[in-house]
Amino acid sequence: MKRKIVSVLLCTAMVLGSLGMGVCAEEGEERTMTFLHWRTEDKAAFEELARQYEELNPGLHIEIEIVPSEDYAKTLIMRAQGGEASDVFAVNPDGDFGSEIATGALMELNDCEEILDNFSEDALGAGTRDGKIYAVVQTTNPLAIYYNKAIFEEYGLEVPTTVEEFMNVCETLKENGVTPMAQGAGESWMPEFLIEGILANSMEDTSLFATGNLMDDPGFVEAVQIAKDIFDNGYILEGSSGISEESLLTGFAVGNYAMISTGTWSMSTIRSIDETIDFGVFNMPGSKGTTKGVSNTGLMLGINKDSEVMEDAIGFVDFLTSPEPLTYFANETGQLTVANDISIESEDLKMAQELLASPDGIVSAPFHQTNAEGLDVCMLRSVALVIEDVGDAEEFAQAWADELTDALSE
Repeated sequence: MKRKIVSVLLCTAMVLGSLGMGVCAEEGEERTMTFLHWRTEDKAAFEELARQYEELNPGLHIEIEIVPSEDYAKTLIMRAQGGEASDVFAVNPDGDFGSEIATGALMELNDCEEILDNFSEDALGAGTRDGKIYAVVQTTNPLAIYYNKAIFEEYGLEVPTTVEEFMNVCETLKENGVTPMAQGAGESWMPEFLIEGILANSMEDTSLFATGNLMDDPGFVEAVQIAKDIFDNGYILEGSSGISEESLLTGFAVGNYAMISTGTWSMSTIRSIDETIDFGVFNMPGSKGTTKGVSNTGLMLGINKDSEVMEDAIGFVDFLTSPEPLTYFANETGQLTVANDISIESEDLKMAQELLASPDGIVSAPFHQTNAEGLDVCMLRSVALVIEDVGDAEEFAQAWADELTDALSE
């Protein structure tokens, strides 16, 4: 793949100038770049891409280290604080992202046009805080409502694109003795997928989850009201509080209910239960009348701002997120991405990719904006919305906002 050296060098020059460093190693000079990530499952794919990049850059040797996911964030933060961060490293998309930024090791990518040109503007939200881009997305699993096509066809139902249409679908199913939706609330992290979909298409600014000022956006209360209405109208299976992820997917695969909310990673599991099931996916609408794709980021890439092989580090991230290498990576590992011009081979992944092709755009999963403590608050509030009568929507929303604000201060 041809590298656009000019913009890489401009980005490098900007960084080196700010650090008072000299020029990078001349092409062909022996040098080593380190790359740290946690994805054991993707070891072979990353190694192959590293080998390809080495061939394009004579003299470069890439050392790849994998740290188990359960230890990754702690290890990365500890090394970064000690000035020992790898040249390129995987970045967590959730509550640990803020802590990783706070180490000061992450380079700001705002002027790295070569890398940013691989993405549309709304695909950069996951790695952005306060207008500064610290990381770019390598993998994502879009959030979705899964629906049983046979059940929808039996009752003449169309995929809903507004909240009103969604409610009408649920009411028609209920009137015909079909359970509209089930939730895997036995797992505290499962209900958030429905709630995040509603929030993403109701709020104007989901970055408020990073500040706790949720009540500043009227769409927040509107989203809570929508979720409350879904529960109050009896559209969610009673007993969802005891349903595990496995039970949820099994029940959907055998037709016990018409819809579930989960990520696109569930496709292969559902197929393994019943390979003949004909299902589809859609983006959950919200009060704004939009159906944005909700990117539930898996892995992001960042660059050590003190890297001694800066040009190589910038070029490697550009390479990994460019169409040809990322197409290889996506098809080899069965994962999607929000980057531009990726060609997917799997029919299920193509269907999932369409979620991110919504004409309304893409938004990062709202809860990824907060910290680890805030994520716990949001998950518990999401569980409550799908298993119980939460009372007044505005009071519930205010209590949620207050709890989040407290969590962000910890």
